[in-house]
Amino acid sequence: MFAYCSSLSSLPDSFSCPDVTDAGSMFSGCASLKALPAGFSVPKATDARCMFYGCSSLSRLPDGFSAQSVADAGYMFRGCHSLTAIGDGVRVATGAGPPAQTTSAWTG
Repeated sequence: MFAYCSSLSSLPDSFSCPDVTDAGSMFSGCASLKALPAGFSVPKATDARCMFYGCSSLSRLPDGFSAQSVADAGYMFRGCHSLTAIGDGVRVATGAGPPAQTTSAWTG
């Protein structure tokens, strides 16, 4: 969707993806993306592989962020070197699917 939009630094407050089922590489390479809007979620996404890969400026997951249906979270947050805070109620299903697909979700 926004892969490699390297100048994208923020999203509108109303931005939402409640019905997206494939979030793979959605923001991959968006190195300037600093924050996600409050309540941003992909609750129906089963593929979130590389979703935020290389989002080196992303510093926090917002309260209520949900990726609870994810079966493939491989490299979901890889390269998110600035990610230091996770909001309240954040749910990411990193235990679903084969270990090779999920154990690397938080690798930075």
